Amino acid sequence: MQDLIASDDRQRPCDLAWRIQAAFDAAAGAPQRLRTVAAGASVDLELFSPIPAFAERRLAVKGDKVARPRCLFAYTLPASQVALELAELADKLWLAAFT
Repeated sequence: MQDLIASDDRQRPCDLAWRIQAAFDAAAGAPQRLRTVAAGASVDLELFSPIPAFAERRLAVKGDKVARPRCLFAYTLPASQVALELAELADKLWLAAFT
């Protein structure tokens, strides 16, 4: 079996593997999920699986990484940014949001 190697130097092999796993899960009808928790003028996005660095950097630009129980990690974003970020996560990583 061949190791995962990016065709350029921008993607880490683990990022490729996490994205492939997300695609497999979505194709099997069980997409990876993230929970949205409203908190006034902001919303917490709670993630339960690792995501590629490009997606985590995007969330870091839009919001703040926070510690939350019962999830791998979370970001607090302004409520006005959440719909766009959920659409991007669904489009690029096939993540499905729930409340």
